[in-house]
Amino acid sequence: MQADYKAVFSAPYDPANLGGDFINSIHEWHVSYGLEYSLGRHWSVGSTFGGGFYLERLTDLLEQKQNSFTGYSSQIQLFVHYFFGK
Repeated sequence: MQADYKAVFSAPYDPANLGGDFINSIHEWHVSYGLEYSLGRHWSVGSTFGGGFYLERLTDLLEQKQNSFTGYSSQIQLFVHYFFGK
């Protein structure tokens, strides 16, 4: 089981120098569950399944306001690992 949170903050792109004290932000929450099976000493295979939620706040400098966008995400991942060494 894995839980993950990410946040990114940035100043809005402002080539016309419109000003304002706004910050763009993206917040992501994600939860997943995975299984991994060993196939000898060096190989393993597995999969993860998960889902999440995100919130974006983006600045519209012409209107001097922030717009919010929300959504859901899902993930299915299959993988093969090879371990080097003894």
